Amino acid sequence: MREAEETRQEKKESEEEIKESYEDQSMPEEDSGNEAEDDWRTPIYDYLDKGILPADVKESRNIESKEAMYSLHNGILYRSSFLRPLSRCLSQIEERRILRDMHSGDAGNHRGRRSLAVKGKMQGYYWLSMDEDAKNVVKRCERCQRFAKKIKAPATEINSVISPWPFSKWGVGGGGDVFGPLIEGTTKRK
Repeated sequence: MREAEETRQEKKESEEEIKESYEDQSMPEEDSGNEAEDDWRTPIYDYLDKGILPADVKESRNIESKEAMYSLHNGILYRSSFLRPLSRCLSQIEERRILRDMHSGDAGNHRGRRSLAVKGKMQGYYWLSMDEDAKNVVKRCERCQRFAKKIKAPATEINSVISPWPFSKWGVGGGGDVFGPLIEGTTKRK
């Protein structure tokens, strides 16, 4: 009984060590103190919840035109799309955590840029810069860079040598053909 507890404890410790070793240190959490100020969801949320529009006329028109795509449920902002159910709108901190978990978390398989962004959309998440953020996550992942497929293309452009008279060394073409002179056509061309 005691041995079983010891093996469980050792197994748990080894799992924690493995988990710590697999954490991607090349993608640090960048917590910004200005998260509430920089949140892209705030104007849309304020308009849907309280009916408050920004003072800028262009920005207020922009929010009014986007209003149909967004909805509030239990204080959470969702974006509707044509073919998928509602997608939850995320802040910058949430999006970084979600992308990192999808890319190199427990269920992550170090996907590429496009498939990582599509997986985020299929999981029901939305933010403005999904594709760009997915590209940055893949670019900063050390394992993806280290074990990526090697590019086998040459560093310089390959220039083929084209001879202006490809058959001249065999005597084909020009005035002294092997087959004799060519027959003149209707427009007196050879």
